[in-house]
Amino acid sequence: MFGGKAKLNYLKKHIAIFSSISKDIQLFFLTLISFYLPMSLNPYLFLLEQFA
Repeated sequence: MFGGKAKLNYLKKHIAIFSSISKDIQLFFLTLISFYLPMSLNPYLFLLEQFA
């Protein structure tokens, strides 16, 4: 395995890469969620309204 310092540098490098990508990923997932969540929830909301 790594030494402590090498592991820290490895993590720092990957966190930096991830944080730069993560904004795009977050946007992508937010878009997906905002698109698919209403579609998946609508039938249930419809049923809930029928039986409420």
